[in-house]
Amino acid sequence: WVQLGIPAKTAATIQHYISKGGRFRTPEDLYKIYGLKKEDAARLIPYVKLGNMESVNTAKPSATFTSKKLHTIDINKATAEEWATLPGIGEILSKRIVHFRESSKGFSTLDDVAKTYGLPPETFQQLRPYLHLKKVNTTIVSTNNYSAKKVEAANELPKQIIAKVNINKASEAELLFQKVIPKQVAKAIVIYREQHGSFNSVEEIKKIVFINEDLFQRIKPYIKVSD
Repeated sequence: WVQLGIPAKTAATIQHYISKGGRFRTPEDLYKIYGLKKEDAARLIPYVKLGNMESVNTAKPSATFTSKKLHTIDINKATAEEWATLPGIGEILSKRIVHFRESSKGFSTLDDVAKTYGLPPETFQQLRPYLHLKKVNTTIVSTNNYSAKKVEAANELPKQIIAKVNINKASEAELLFQKVIPKQVAKAIVIYREQHGSFNSVEEIKKIVFINEDLFQRIKPYIKVSD
């Protein structure tokens, strides 16, 4: 990659992506690589050759696909072993899903599962019918039982316990301390900052290609750009 004119850091990012199970399914997937300039991707795409995807597939199909009837699982309670019984999910992806769930403090919707690093969209659609999310009552207090003053105090409680982390100064470990920012996001924030300098606003982290609006809104209350 370096001989092709790609910066060493970006080359390392590509190798890390592959080593973690990431795969290129079309030449245009180069545009999704964090830190790779669009002009460099456009320059390389005409020369890209993709090997046989079956030979590099890290998912290990479960024998239960043909011998047992599949059952739905609770996405916030299922173990890695239970995830591995679903279509297209092997040992590596099952552990990755559980780790992502724990680092995100649980899934809020079924579609949150699809944000797991390395989980192909087509695989998620295949297993989605077997996913279940138990709804939790999030009401803090009721005005029928408490005074308006107590209701106001209870509703302010989450704001009081949130300690925002400075994305222009925090290390990867410090970004992970809240256990709200996923590990891949914390790593990407540090790398982006090293390559492009400080963030002028928290909204600028959306320049990182895989941070969509939903993910941004989830972590926004926990980050800041100045003390």
